[in-house]
Amino acid sequence: MKNNFFLIGIFTLMIIIGFTFTACDDDNGGKSENGNNGGTFTLNGIPAKCNGLYAVLVSYDSDFNVNLFGFESINISTKIVTGVKISNGSVIIPLWKPDKGNYVKYMGTDNFRAYISIIENQSVTMPNNGVEFAWTDSSFKVGVGFPAFNFSNGNAEKNWNENNDVDNNDFL
Repeated sequence: MKNNFFLIGIFTLMIIIGFTFTACDDDNGGKSENGNNGGTFTLNGIPAKCNGLYAVLVSYDSDFNVNLFGFESINISTKIVTGVKISNGSVIIPLWKPDKGNYVKYMGTDNFRAYISIIENQSVTMPNNGVEFAWTDSSFKVGVGFPAFNFSNGNAEKNWNENNDVDNNDFL
């Protein structure tokens, strides 16, 4: 009888330990290593005609070297990117930094240019040349470029009317 109670106790302990491991979050809850969710680029004052469309971002330095991408998510194997939906004339785009064939959340303090593509489809394929990101996609509606500006702790904010370049202004 004592052996049965002993076995039941060991079995119960194994179940408790198993549930403990199952409940643990081993990927930092989707957060970057420093405990932050990563930086974002906020664009306000977007024309009303763009509400319901999607935005993606590419950021580059003065030599057109790509430094950042902005999108909701990416499938690395297919290079299909999910854009961020524009709502009420605003969009908050998560920022990602290319890193050895992968993308990590951006948390830097830098000065970059940015180009935001407004697209009709939620998903777009990223070309090999990141600078042309979403310009060549058939769902491209309008693009807006900004001269170099500061990102602080991975974050930046601009208003549509601060742009220095609008591609396909006829859409608006």
